[in-house]
Amino acid sequence: MLSFKQFILREHTNLDEATKDTKGWVNPRSKKSFITKRLTPYHVQFVASKPKDFGVTENQILQVLETQNDEMDSPDPSEDAKKDLKKIKSGSIDVNKAVEYLAMKKGWYRVVGGRYAEVSGIKINDKIVSACLRMAEDEGVIPYDGEGIYAIYCQEYKPEGSEIKEKSIKVLEGDAISRAIRGKQTGKRTKVGSTMSMFR
Repeated sequence: MLSFKQFILREHTNLDEATKDTKGWVNPRSKKSFITKRLTPYHVQFVASKPKDFGVTENQILQVLETQNDEMDSPDPSEDAKKDLKKIKSGSIDVNKAVEYLAMKKGWYRVVGGRYAEVSGIKINDKIVSACLRMAEDEGVIPYDGEGIYAIYCQEYKPEGSEIKEKSIKVLEGDAISRAIRGKQTGKRTKVGSTMSMFR
């Protein structure tokens, strides 16, 4: 028989091992999803590798990358955009919010599992969060009823000038997690504290 401490440690390890690298994309409108239980592909790598699956084209991605390189005073923005796209596809560039934003404009939402989970997209409200979390639960991104999750960060991607920024809309904790999954009200919008933002 396990001691209480051993039981808790086992449960924490099981959740972390089961969901720590599980992530991907869900589309509540089309009911499609692309999920991995490994570190890669990264979210942006999913989009760049198979843009058609996300309703975007490689030319649109190249245009975004070219604009970024032009703003950084690249001597050849077009050529550097092609190099960046190769790096994204290979996984040596693991984040590009502007490329992810292209998929989000087509109704896709980022989901991440683990103790500190995430739902991110262009429009975040209770209905969308619930739909995304139910899909994430069905795909094994998060455990049934959100059991063992400490917090779920609900974030919107917003253009600020030429950049795309994340804005925290709500943090679900405790029983708000299971209520959100079941489509029930979760309370007012909240902000993540600066310490937690820096930590994440």
